[in-house]
Amino acid sequence: MQPLNQMPERADREATTGLEPRFGRLLAELVGNEAWQALMPFRLGYPLGDSLPSPRRPVAEVLVA
Repeated sequence: MQPLNQMPERADREATTGLEPRFGRLLAELVGNEAWQALMPFRLGYPLGDSLPSPRRPVAEVLVA
């Protein structure tokens, strides 16, 4: 599960700045009901394959004694 808060944030920005409601319109289409409003959409699923480990710095490079 991963939050996708950028869409509601962009829709809110459009509404407050008077921009064309591009994200707002798309978000409303995804919700599909004018009585409801998306507050925090999520992406949910399972990976189809193994992923590579994310690169990490050694602890010694991060911690300062």
